[in-house]
Amino acid sequence: MSERSADTQWGGVDKYAYPLTDEEKQCGCVACPPGQELYAFLYARNDHWTGAYKGKDFFQCRPKGSNLNGVRVSPAFFEKNTGMKTCGGDVQMAPTFAIKRQRETVNDIYMMPINKEQRFQIKCDIWKISSCFTINKERKCLTSKRLFFHEATQNRHPPTFTVTKNDLTSALTSSDSRYDKLKKLHNEVGLCALPALVS
Repeated sequence: MSERSADTQWGGVDKYAYPLTDEEKQCGCVACPPGQELYAFLYARNDHWTGAYKGKDFFQCRPKGSNLNGVRVSPAFFEKNTGMKTCGGDVQMAPTFAIKRQRETVNDIYMMPINKEQRFQIKCDIWKISSCFTINKERKCLTSKRLFFHEATQNRHPPTFTVTKNDLTSALTSSDSRYDKLKKLHNEVGLCALPALVS
C-alpha cells in the first residue's frame, strides 16, 4: 500500500486506513488506490495504529463493485464523540456524507428545424456525493458528481434511432446526417449536461 496508509491490523477491507486531510474535506473528495472505491469514514480515532495522526479522521477503501450498500461512518461512541448529547444544534462530527447512485433521464429535448425537429430522450448514470465538514469551527458543504452517458433515443421524426454508450463514438464520428443534432448537443454542452441539472 501507499506510504500514506496505516495498517489497522483488522484484516479484510478494514486492514488499511488513510488520514483524511483538510484539503480533502474542503473539496469533498478522497483518493482511493486504483481499482478501489470509498468504503468507510473513521472519526477521531485514537487507536494504537494512528501514530502521528492520533485523534484525526481516516477513510477506508474497498475493491470496486464489491458492495453497493453505501459508505460506513464509524464514530465509535456516536453520542459522546459527536457532541449530540449537548443539544448544541449541528452535530460536531467531521464527515457528513450523502451518496447517490442512479440513472437520470431527461425527456423531450427538441432540436430544430421546425416541422422536422428531432426529439431526444437522454439517460446518464450519476454518482453524486454531498459532504459537510466543520473546519476551524466553520461548517462547509460541497457537492461533487460524475455523470456517464448511457443512452440517447431520437423518437419523433423518422428515422428514429437509439445510441448507446457502446456505439456513441461511432455515432459522433459518423457522416450520417441523422446524428448531426446529437453531435451538436454533445459538442456544445455535453450529452449529460441536462441530466446533471436535474440530478
